[in-house]
Amino acid sequence: MSSNSLIYLASSSASSSSTLSVSHSLADYDVACVIVNNLVPSTDASIRWRVTQSGTPDTTSNYQNARRDMPAGAAFQNNEAENADYVENATVESSSNLGFNAVFWLYNFANASEYSYANWQHATWASSPQAFGGYGGFIHAEVAASDGLSFYYSTGNIASGELTLYGVSK
Repeated sequence: MSSNSLIYLASSSASSSSTLSVSHSLADYDVACVIVNNLVPSTDASIRWRVTQSGTPDTTSNYQNARRDMPAGAAFQNNEAENADYVENATVESSSNLGFNAVFWLYNFANASEYSYANWQHATWASSPQAFGGYGGFIHAEVAASDGLSFYYSTGNIASGELTLYGVSK
């Protein structure tokens, strides 16, 4: 019987930041986890993210994603995007201070011979206003090693929030 546990690797906090990234060498981990805690935008805006390579966000148009969004006051939505240069999700309300909250599971990030991919679950207060949750997955269709995630909003800054990166012990 094996025992898996989360190993703290890095964290990053925002204070009126245009982007917020967390990265670390993932060579010792097959799976990693990023906890997104309360990323509050300076103005209502859509949350976006990219993988990092050597700590730098990769802006190539190699992101494929599919997601199920579940707004509290409307019908559930199936959304997807292909060949984008980022992954985008909910329009987060700035005045509520509830921010974007999520858990991302990262796979193959250290493998320079295969695509990196991830799945996530999120909850936020959308600008409708309403509670907004969902889940999804993305593939970064580029054969390269990745080492974390970088977040930003479609307009404005990240007023506050924190990212924490963990490795999952083998």
